[in-house]
Order: sequence, then structure tokens, then C-alpha cells
Amino acid sequence: MTNEWTTLGSVTTWLSGGTPARSNPAYWGGSVPWISAFTLKTTRLSTSDQFLTSAGVAAGSRIAPEGAALVLVRGMALHRELRVGLATRPLAFNQDVKALVPATCLDPEFLVYSLQSRESQILKLVSSAGSGTGVLATDRLKALPLWLPSRDVQQKICRATRDADDLIGSLERLIAKNREIRQGLIQELLSGRSRISGSHAWRKSTIGEEFHVQLGKRLDAAVNRGELKLCVNNRGVRWGRIDITQAVWAPLTRADISELRLKAGDVLVCEGGEIGRASVWRAELSEAYYLNTLHRLRSRRGYNPDVLAAFLERWATTGELLALVGKSSLAHLTKENLLRVPLPVPSPEEQGRIATALRSIDQLIFSLERLIAKQRNIKQGLMQELLTGRTRLYPEATS
Repeated sequence: MTNEWTTLGSVTTWLSGGTPARSNPAYWGGSVPWISAFTLKTTRLSTSDQFLTSAGVAAGSRIAPEGAALVLVRGMALHRELRVGLATRPLAFNQDVKALVPATCLDPEFLVYSLQSRESQILKLVSSAGSGTGVLATDRLKALPLWLPSRDVQQKICRATRDADDLIGSLERLIAKNREIRQGLIQELLSGRSRISGSHAWRKSTIGEEFHVQLGKRLDAAVNRGELKLCVNNRGVRWGRIDITQAVWAPLTRADISELRLKAGDVLVCEGGEIGRASVWRAELSEAYYLNTLHRLRSRRGYNPDVLAAFLERWATTGELLALVGKSSLAHLTKENLLRVPLPVPSPEEQGRIATALRSIDQLIFSLERLIAKQRNIKQGLMQELLTGRTRLYPEATS
């Protein structure tokens, strides 16, 4: 088969997965990795955060054989990205994922790269369920045109694409290592175990005494009026950085504009979801505001915002924050509870040293993330050329 176009459904067999009963411990904790949207995030899949026993697989899931392409077909992630990966060993998977088993004429790795190269086209097949969950139309996906050169050419193209993938994987591992170092720094510096020589004992205070706290703009289409302004929401707040690409436009009144404009050094704290997740606003935009999914904390008397964000991260990681705000606030971090959270106050000099150490590693992680984004764009361009037949690195002999 040379330089032939076919359809995805013609050269793949589709398998559906499932989830065995959570209430039965005999089904969970075994040795079979179970793939869900949470773990379907890399090109090559070999492990997961959850494992099934053989009884669990038989009771409610299914095994994707080595060489199958696992594709997310249901989930909120589909509104922003395609998730597809290659099973490098037999894997179980849930009902939100399909396993595509390639025919003998189709190299498994070539299949995965072909799907990745058509991400923008495939995402156009996504619709929304009643809850807003993304749903990929599998019948239309099966009709996707697929370029199918000889197996030899497929494998040569995969080797070229794999080099880009390997570089991205190395950068991802480096980021993960630096995040581990960052967590170690937070635990060491904010536990009081590592202190600046001659520094004073930490004074005890509360967030309310050190910071002015204000909840953001509530969106309500029925009553909201005003001028459209760019607003940060909780999806954009990450530990150590703020992703401004997640910001949304919202109508603000004159009073909103006066009260909710962000200033460099403000700390944005999530009031729901992963409560307490926080980052410092560094004027990433010249003008921006924030929604009521976030609290804005503005220092009253010079407390370093990076140190506060680091304390919140430490307490969120250890579970102390949930204990501090109480069980009634598992879903939401109220302003009242946030105000009374105890807050140690290191000396200004010690706060500065802590902030400098954490900012340095945050900047390194951010630089690596930008490099990964650049490499992914390069890989995407390479795949779009090689996996559609537009560019032929290895011309086939014509018969």
C-alpha cells in the first residue's frame, strides 16, 4: 500500500472501557494501570495513578493491548486540547476513553502522531453535553482522512518525530524535578528549620491583620452591566504563576473598575476548587480585574506577597489549610475563614530572602515551560508536514 489515503475507522478496531464498582476493594489496588482523562496526558502510556486487579478489569473495564492508541472522547479537557497516547503495555481504561487498535498496515506510533497532527481538525468535532462536558463525535472521527504510506515510510517518519517528543519529555522531567526542589524549599524555609543567622523569632498574626481581603466580581448575565474588561479567574491562578490566557471578558461598573483593578503585588487566592491555590499578580497585563472565584489579598503593612503565597501553598500541600478553615469550607474558602487564618510574620529581611529564593526557581520553571511550548509548536509543524504527505523525507518508489 503506497501513498494511499484511507479513513481512520477503516484501519482501526475500536474498544470501549469502563469503571468497576468503587465500593468493591477487590477491584482496586492491583497491578493493571487504569487510564482516565487525568492520566491520559503523555504520548506514551505505561502507568497511572490508579490500578485495577484482574477481577476489576473483568467486572467493569477492558484491556487495551500494547500498541493501541488511547483517545479521550469525553471530558472538559476536550474544549482546549486533544488527548491521545500510545499504550506501551496492556492497560485498562475508563468509559471516557476509546482504544483504537491499528490494523497490520498501520504502525501504532504513526497512528498516534497522525492524530496529534490533526488536533485542530479533530477538536472541531467536539460538542458539549448538558453539563458542559466536551464530547468527541466518534462516528465523525472514524471518517477522518488518514494518509497511509508503506510501513517502512511510516516508521522512518516516526523516528524523526520521536526525536522532538524525546526532547519534550526530557524538559518535562526537568520541570518535575525543579518543582520537587521548589516544594522542598517551601517546606524547609517556611517551617522555620532553616533560618537566617541572627534573625528574630517569627511574630504571630493573621491574614486579616496583615492583608486587606476582597472577593472579585460576580458574573450574572441577568444583571451585569458596564464596560467589558479582562478579568482573571481561578482557572488562571497556578502555584507560582498566573496564566493570563485563561482570563475572560466581563462587564464592570464604574464602582467595579475602581475597586477590583489589580495592582502588582496583589495575591490572588482561589475560593473554590483547589481552595487556597494562590499566586502573585506581577502586572502581566497593564490593566486587569478579577472574578468572584478569587479573593484578592493586598498587604496592609508591607508583608511580602511571595511569602504569603508560599505559606498558602505549604498549608494546601500538607492539608493544614483545610484544617484551619474547617470542614464546612471544603467547597469554598469564605472571606471570614480566610481572615482568621494564623500567619507567621518573619522579619522583612528574612521575608526578602525567602521570596528571592522562590522567585528564582519559579523563573527557571517558567523558562522551561516556555521552551516546551516552543518545542511543541515545532513538533506540531513537523507532524503536519510529514504525516500528511506534504513533505517527503523518504520518497517511496513508484510502481
